[in-house]
Amino acid sequence: MRSRAHPLDHPIWSALTSCNRHVAEGDYLALRYLAPIAPFAATVDASAASFQSLLAVLPAGDQIGLFTIEEVMPPSAFSVIERGSVDQMVLARCRTTSAPNRLSGWTPGTSPTC
Repeated sequence: MRSRAHPLDHPIWSALTSCNRHVAEGDYLALRYLAPIAPFAATVDASAASFQSLLAVLPAGDQIGLFTIEEVMPPSAFSVIERGSVDQMVLARCRTTSAPNRLSGWTPGTSPTC
């Protein structure tokens, strides 16, 4: 269950269930960004039910990107085009600027508020 996971363990799911919910489509098992926004999607877990839910919001031929901690083997309805590793950058500290600070009150290890 994701409730105990750190938000950065599942960044797409965390974003689509919080700050970016208004640009997401899907349900409690699978969400994706609206196609004009970004090609990213996420599932609550790697179950067949979650992938079925994801399939319901994908038009035929659409391509999406999933970012997972562990390698996922999707059901046969999906085709894996490419697999790879990515580096995740984390803001260690904010430098002081005269611009409004959207991260005010933020401390390392927490998620910024929206």
